[in-house]
Amino acid sequence: MRIGIVVESYWGNTAQVAEAIAAGARQTGAQTVVWSAAQAPAQIADVDLLLVGAPTHNLKLPSSSSRRIAARRGIDVDSSGVREWIASADLSGVPSVFTFDTRVSLHSGSAAKDAAKKLKRRGAHAEQGEGFFITGDTPVLQAGEIERAKEWGSRLAC
Repeated sequence: MRIGIVVESYWGNTAQVAEAIAAGARQTGAQTVVWSAAQAPAQIADVDLLLVGAPTHNLKLPSSSSRRIAARRGIDVDSSGVREWIASADLSGVPSVFTFDTRVSLHSGSAAKDAAKKLKRRGAHAEQGEGFFITGDTPVLQAGEIERAKEWGSRLAC
């Protein structure tokens, strides 16, 4: 199986989750590639499964204002993210898409849900996937989330 992962990350948590998902998938023999949303190809080809992940901000996918806020906090951010990538990507050759996100709680909204809706509007066969939890003022992944991401990657690749 070939799996592509497009990810947007500010504090590094969502990127860590993406790499853990990829590692779990590789344990089953899958081939994986991880792209930052700003560097992801406009046309995704030669994948059996695409995963799209982002941090939850203001209950949904980050926006340009999210990136401005992050930049003011001293975070090195790209000029575009998952929201913009979805709006311009050609997903016609992608058979299946799952989304994932990082979030503070079950009640803090979901970038994964927002991304799945946007992907479906673009004609993709997309489903909302997992949410991985963060904690703290300088957010870090909660204990066990990396392992959970690896397990999810392994299950997706089977």
